Amino acid sequence: MKKICLLSLWLIFGSLAQLFSQDSTNAVTWTATSKKIGENKYQLRFSTNNEKGWEIYAPNIDFDGLKSTELILPDSSITITQALQATNKGITIQSNIFEGKSFEVYNGKTEFIAEITFTSSVPAVLQSSLSFTYGKNDSFFPAEITSFEIPMEGGKLSSSKIVIQGLNIDNPIQDCGTSEKREDDSGMLKIFFLGFLGGLFALLTPCVFPMVPLTVSFFTKHNDNKKKGKRLATLYGLFIFLIYVSFS
Repeated sequence: MKKICLLSLWLIFGSLAQLFSQDSTNAVTWTATSKKIGENKYQLRFSTNNEKGWEIYAPNIDFDGLKSTELILPDSSITITQALQATNKGITIQSNIFEGKSFEVYNGKTEFIAEITFTSSVPAVLQSSLSFTYGKNDSFFPAEITSFEIPMEGGKLSSSKIVIQGLNIDNPIQDCGTSEKREDDSGMLKIFFLGFLGGLFALLTPCVFPMVPLTVSFFTKHNDNKKKGKRLATLYGLFIFLIYVSFS
C-alpha cells in the first residue's frame, strides 16, 4: 500500500513537472521501422539516439501494476508473438522514487524490438504506438506515448470502396422527389378557409372568449363619436393583423 501511494504521488508530480519542464514533450524522439521475417510476420524496431541523456527504463518492468514499456496496436487481428525487448544491455540504477529499488535503464542510444503476426491481410502502413517510461534523478515520466506510421513490406493498400446504388458519377445531380411544385388556386383557397375556421375556433378558447365582450364594449362606448369608434376598431384590427403577419 505504501508503494502504491508513493507511486501515485510521483505520477502526479511527474505529470505536473512534465507540463512545465523544458522540452519535456520532445524529450525522447523515436523512429520505427519494420522487417518481414516470415509469412505475415514482421519485426518492429524502435530506436532513439536519446541525445539528452534521459534514463529510459527497460521493457517488461512492472511499477506496481504500471508497465514501463508497451506496444499498442490498432486492432486484435495483430498478435504480438514476441514482446518488446532491448537489443543491448543497459545500466542498473538505484531509484530514489521507489525506495532504492534497482532498475535497468538506458541513457544513450536505445533500441527495442518486437515481433508481430497478422491474422488477416497486411496493410501497407501500420499505425501503432509505443508507450515508454523515462526519467532522471527525481524526475519520472511514465507511460509516454509516441505514435508511428510504419511501412510494411508486401503490405496492401485498402481497396474497399463505398458503393451508392443509383449514383451516376457522370450525372451526380438527380431528382430526389423533393422539387417544389406550384400550388394551384384551389389549394390556396383551402388553406385560407382552414385558417379562417381555425381563427373562429380560437374565439372559443378560455384565453380569448372572456376578452370578446370587453373588446366589443370598449368600441361601443364611443356611440357619441362613431368616427372615433370606427378609427379605434380599424387600428385594433390592423395591428392584430400586423402581429400575426410578422410572426408568420
